[in-house]
Amino acid sequence: MRQALRQQIEQANDLVVVAEADALDQVVELAQITAAEVVIVDVELVIDSGIEVCQPLLTVSPQTKLVFLSTADRDVDLVCAWTAGGGDGAPGSAKCHLN
Repeated sequence: MRQALRQQIEQANDLVVVAEADALDQVVELAQITAAEVVIVDVELVIDSGIEVCQPLLTVSPQTKLVFLSTADRDVDLVCAWTAGGGDGAPGSAKCHLN
């Protein structure tokens, strides 16, 4: 999924992939270094849960928008992302939205 998404992003004239990460600490560190405007997070990161990235990432990079993706068809992923601050109206969700 990652390679296909990267190819689609690279074909767009106004988007650039600036980094890739497999774990929560990498996502947070790279967001700080790159000042990414948007971070696309797989709910099932290779090492950690992508849902856990929301609050730590927004703490160090509050301007960053998050997009959660998942190949799984599980409502529990949506509920967990929402609870972590990934939806309008959830605590701490001012800059973290599920679409």
